[in-house]
Amino acid sequence: LDGQGMRGVSLERARGKLSLIALIGRIVPPEEPGPNSGGRFARYTGGFKAGWQFRPNLRVAADAVLSRDDEHSINITTTAITIRPQQNAVYGVNAEWKFLEGFALNSDFQISSYKADLNASAHGVSGSAWKQELKYRAALFTARGALSRIDPKFHSFASPSVISDRQVIDAELGVFPTDWTTFTVALNKYSDNLGADPAKTTTEQTQTTLANMLRLNKTVLNTSVMTNAAKGKPEGVQDNQTTTMNFSVTQPVSLHTLSAGFQTSSFRDNTGLSHDLDSSLISLNGSFKLTRKLAMSAGM
Repeated sequence: LDGQGMRGVSLERARGKLSLIALIGRIVPPEEPGPNSGGRFARYTGGFKAGWQFRPNLRVAADAVLSRDDEHSINITTTAITIRPQQNAVYGVNAEWKFLEGFALNSDFQISSYKADLNASAHGVSGSAWKQELKYRAALFTARGALSRIDPKFHSFASPSVISDRQVIDAELGVFPTDWTTFTVALNKYSDNLGADPAKTTTEQTQTTLANMLRLNKTVLNTSVMTNAAKGKPEGVQDNQTTTMNFSVTQPVSLHTLSAGFQTSSFRDNTGLSHDLDSSLISLNGSFKLTRKLAMSAGM
């Protein structure tokens, strides 16, 4: 249920080596068909996740989620309305293993089934998704690397942030040489069209980030540079890059806090299909403590 809002109930329980989370609720409200809308069924989701601590450094969990449209939640009075009730189920396992000193490996594997029309006799489609993530924590730095792959036919109604047909590489390095400064380097790269469909454009997007935090007495300075490059295959369809630079300063003044920021963004389209764009943003914010129980904030 990553990135999903819900109106319902949940139960969490932990006893000894066992932990359990169960929930059920509505994730999409119904909408009657109208002159500007084809309507929408109410959608309900129920699921659980049960984990067992096999060893102090090894934990394994199993999960399952079922999402289903309520075809009786709206009134359809004409055959011109083409929406169909759908159903989706996702189930899988997750394991976290801590080994050596400071290392942690997280493995996740999920399988989904999807039926586009509950009233149709045709069988649904199924897909899989997996993720392997390795973390390391030391006194002066942390590192993380992850590789995930989501099949084109993988569906998860209960996790809208999960995008199918995508392979992702995600890495981050944080360095803390002293208590007054930190450095962060991050890389996120994905490619789609994993089924090599000739009717689709394959996109490769790479995002890199370099950031620094500097603390001078009570003053905090944050600086970051991020580049986002997207290329299609063929490149004549898509080839652009966006570079964003950000600088901000935060200064406590007595019981109050003042902050200012400056950001520039530069977009370049190497295909010439759209215009280049440069923009700048200046922001000013303040948080003021007026009394012991009253505070006020303002910004522009």
